[in-house]
Amino acid sequence: MKILVLTKYTTPGASSRVRFLQYLPSCENYGIKFTIMPLLSDKYLTDLYGRHRRDYLMIAGLYVRRLSVLIRLRKYDIIWIEKEIFPFSPAYIETFIFKCGAKIIIDYDDAVFLNYRTHRCSLVRLTLGKKIDRIMKSADVITAGNIYLRDYARACGASDVRFIPSVVDINKYPIKKEEPGKIFRIGWIGSPATGRYLESLSGMLKTLAATQNIKLVVIGLDKFEIPGVEVETITWTEESEANDLQHMDIGIMPLFRTEWEKGKCGYKLIQYMACGLPVVATGFGANNDIIEDGKEGFLVQSEDEWIAAISRLIEDRDLYISMSRSARSKVEQFYSLQSQHENLLSLFLE
Repeated sequence: MKILVLTKYTTPGASSRVRFLQYLPSCENYGIKFTIMPLLSDKYLTDLYGRHRRDYLMIAGLYVRRLSVLIRLRKYDIIWIEKEIFPFSPAYIETFIFKCGAKIIIDYDDAVFLNYRTHRCSLVRLTLGKKIDRIMKSADVITAGNIYLRDYARACGASDVRFIPSVVDINKYPIKKEEPGKIFRIGWIGSPATGRYLESLSGMLKTLAATQNIKLVVIGLDKFEIPGVEVETITWTEESEANDLQHMDIGIMPLFRTEWEKGKCGYKLIQYMACGLPVVATGFGANNDIIEDGKEGFLVQSEDEWIAAISRLIEDRDLYISMSRSARSKVEQFYSLQSQHENLLSLFLE
């Protein structure tokens, strides 16, 4: 069996790595041959996260490269697509591909339809507002990273929708061995694009630091400061991220409460929990599906609830240990590569 994998990014792109690329080695054991064709390059991500800019001439060249791939579709049994073929292009390209005779599987781990429906340009809203809806309806299979996206695809008329959560390879995530010391380390992992969520907790962390001996550990932001709070920043790499999480005692995931955040799949929560870290997160979206409040961690809303939840984990070691064990167990059962491998593989072999 031959499968063309049309990801958006190469390995450094989290969505492509987590939703596609990490599954390939185990699937290849079943005689499946994958051809991987990312749309965007490593340089694109470097420019976006490092220089905060886009090279549109380079992007145009990358679009042309992908277009050249699409003329050889008939030699593949399955076309496996991340979100869409070309962002900000009409759906007719996808419609053309759907007629090539291959099985079409499209994955969503973000509410990308909002990029078009809520765009500031009325022409984009008019011409592309229903693009993702049409794609979802026409594909053979839609895979969704959370319940909200699953239900949205079904509402669009998709005939076959599967819920496959974002997962980690549990073998690559060691369980944190040491209990918290005198300094309690509150951790966050993310990218420059999501740093605004952490910034929203600056006031809370400053207030907490006035009464608790804490340090904020940040993976993925080169610079992050809060007056009155000790901050340690760690440069993200794919090779080191699992071990770098050992520098934390708990993991946090703040979110805004908007439609876009409903499409988030809670991947950082799953990373924390895989290491046996209790978690504290905004009680919104997929966070509510991943965490059972009071078991693996706490779901919170207000600043006072954030402070109370973290303080309780600092002060109650028995609760901390219980939540740590529950967090790891849940990932092993539901959010690991090992637990979801068969679900994904069935899409190819059925």
